[in-house]
Amino acid sequence: MSSLSPDLIKQLKDDGLFKQFQEFIIEKIEELELIGDLEGLKNEEAGELVRSRSLAAKKLRELLSPFVDFREKSEPTVEQVQKAKDKHGL
Repeated sequence: MSSLSPDLIKQLKDDGLFKQFQEFIIEKIEELELIGDLEGLKNEEAGELVRSRSLAAKKLRELLSPFVDFREKSEPTVEQVQKAKDKHGL
C-alpha cells in the first residue's frame, strides 16, 4: 500500500472541504462506537454487531490516521463492565 506524501497530507489538512469530510467521518466513527441500540437482539447477534461496528470504526480511524491524532479509548474498568452487565441483564 502506498503512503501519502507529507506535502499532500499538509495540503489536505488545510483544505476546508476536506476538514468537513473529516468531521463527517469522525461523527460516523462515534456512531459506530455507540452500543445503545442492541435491545431486542440475542447475545450472539449483539456481539456480532458490536464486533463488526468495532472493525468498521477501526478501519475508518486507520484511514484518517495521517490527519487526526486519535486518542485510544482506555479499557473499561471492572466497575464499568459490571454496571453495563447489570443494565442489560447479563
